[in-house]
Amino acid sequence: MEIFLIFFPFLFLFSSIFICAHLVKNGKKPKQALITQISLFAVIVFSFIAFPLITFAEGASKAVSSDVGMGKGVALLAAAVVGGMFAIGGGIAVAASAPAAIGATAEDPKSFAKSLIFVALGEAITIFGVLLSFMLMNKV
Repeated sequence: MEIFLIFFPFLFLFSSIFICAHLVKNGKKPKQALITQISLFAVIVFSFIAFPLITFAEGASKAVSSDVGMGKGVALLAAAVVGGMFAIGGGIAVAASAPAAIGATAEDPKSFAKSLIFVALGEAITIFGVLLSFMLMNKV
């Protein structure tokens, strides 16, 4: 059963990628193929990640005593959202600053240190998010 839970999501994910590549080869527009890929990915995520988590949470809620409040769950959810949002923000920052840094370094090699600072600031956003997530998890 554990092998099923480990390898089947990857198998379905790669098969959905191959299906979309086959659709593009056969003349379907890339935008429609991307929508197909995203919908197949959503089905895979729900069937192999969300559904087992929901069933596990239902079973775990019956086993947990009644004195545990909803505050811990909300705090852990907040930690996950904070980490995810900071990671997305850091990715956007690096996506904007790294190509500019490469271009500036190509024109003037002396600007490498300055451009590296701007890329590092984008990376630091993600590190701050991870630290904030750990701080929220330690409060629980």
